[in-house]
Amino acid sequence: MFAGASLLLYRPVFDVFFSMDDLLFLRQAAGLAPWPDTLGRLVSSRGFFTAAWHLFGARPELYHLVILVLHGLCAWLVVCLGRRLGLSYRGAVIAGLCHLCSPVAFTSLHWISGGQEVFFAFFALLTALCLLGGGVAQAAAVFLFALTLLSKEAGVLLLPVLCLVLPMARRRRALLAGVGLVLGVGALLAMGSLRAREPGSPYETAYGLNVVEALLKHIAWLVRFWDFHPDRIVTHPPAVWPWGLTLPALLAFFAWRRTAWRSTILRAAVVFLALLAPVLPLLRHSCHYYLLVPLIPLWLLAAAGLERLPSRIRRTGFLVPVVLGLLTVWQGNARRHDMMNETLHADPILRYSHLVADAVENFRAAEGPKNGKVLILPGIMGEESLDLSPQRSLRENEVRVRFVMLERALQDVDNLRLFFPELESVTLAQDIDELPGEEWLEHEIYINTGQVYLTYLGRGVAGSHAFARIMFHAEEFPRARREIERILRVQPGRPQLISELGQIALASGDRALVDSVLTDLDTRADTGPYHERARLEYDKLSAKVRGAAQ
Repeated sequence: MFAGASLLLYRPVFDVFFSMDDLLFLRQAAGLAPWPDTLGRLVSSRGFFTAAWHLFGARPELYHLVILVLHGLCAWLVVCLGRRLGLSYRGAVIAGLCHLCSPVAFTSLHWISGGQEVFFAFFALLTALCLLGGGVAQAAAVFLFALTLLSKEAGVLLLPVLCLVLPMARRRRALLAGVGLVLGVGALLAMGSLRAREPGSPYETAYGLNVVEALLKHIAWLVRFWDFHPDRIVTHPPAVWPWGLTLPALLAFFAWRRTAWRSTILRAAVVFLALLAPVLPLLRHSCHYYLLVPLIPLWLLAAAGLERLPSRIRRTGFLVPVVLGLLTVWQGNARRHDMMNETLHADPILRYSHLVADAVENFRAAEGPKNGKVLILPGIMGEESLDLSPQRSLRENEVRVRFVMLERALQDVDNLRLFFPELESVTLAQDIDELPGEEWLEHEIYINTGQVYLTYLGRGVAGSHAFARIMFHAEEFPRARREIERILRVQPGRPQLISELGQIALASGDRALVDSVLTDLDTRADTGPYHERARLEYDKLSAKVRGAAQ
């Protein structure tokens, strides 16, 4: 039931292609790049993508299907956990549905790499359920806790804090908590997560007032439900932080007015903080979806609160997940229609998934071979690039960066090999000279125009010649000249090419080069195997020179 509800509620997920980190993980799973020598995300990234690649290949809808079903299974595990903690069946189902319909799940379900949070939730819930069992089950909890860490290292405090809040014998509590601390710290050391981050790194951390500010910001995101994309930028003005005080104030009020609730509220708050704490020191990587797992104890707390209300009100408890579901649908639609311009989504996950899908489809539709070595050259400078932060003000001495969207979308254009396995290599270069020697002669040459649109030009000399003509008509004369001179180095003496070089010189105002070309053609018109063609090209070019003079 929960899996079906997950598929129904999040059906638009299937329209999202691979995005951002997905291509890196796919590349590693396909053997096109090595996996890092670390245990980090061994289950949720390396294990999942390796298995999925061999089962599904480059079919993103099947990756999404697995994650959505797993999300529904997590909701069912929340129900099981609620029942083990004493909730009625109605209350436990409400808690499970709240997790299923949580608005914070958007990125985790739309972004295949974001499914790490779903794996994190799955193993964390299994760990909690096993801790509530007997001796064998509690031993299994340690193993499941290890899988939790290998899914997301943010769960490092999960086992110790669960031992603190769940009912169990004192000696067993101390033993399991100690094992959890040792295992958690050991795992972080093995993953390299305790190494200092260089300033400017996406995962740079600091331990000061920023931790409190990050906590208030994350809580504010829960309260400010009208903000459908709260983490569009990682830093927020101080104006949002007071909103982060509302939920703690509300919980404190209930704890003060309802003494019997005090212990339950405290336990839920402690688990919430322990699961969120590892990401709070991050300075540049603060994300809405980090709340998916920490919210589980609050959903159970909310369900427990509904259980203690009068029966008439308690019967309306299912309105809570219904309202959450409607909010999730509205926020999802708003986020999918939030655009930077006519073609680019504001949400980076959606933006790059559409760009990657368009790049793959455009390459497939382009005439030309899809095997061997491919070289992609940029078209008219600026057409294929974009400033992705037009709203952001510049700091002192900072310049705006224009990104080539094809390279930005695919990260490395050689990732096209994931979708076209017959390709030997794919290179995106500003100029053919970036290839060593005469290697360009072996490449199929495409041009990148617009954002991710690709047009086939030809192989080697034919492709370079076609590119020169395009640059000439676009009045990109230096680029056109470089192409003609490059071809002449491997095919010297061709009158047509020499004449085209003269036309480029004439159009760019280089009269000295024009005179040199005319002299060359005139000489070749009297001798050599191309004398007839040379005379024809000389007459055409000299006529253009006379026309320009008039």
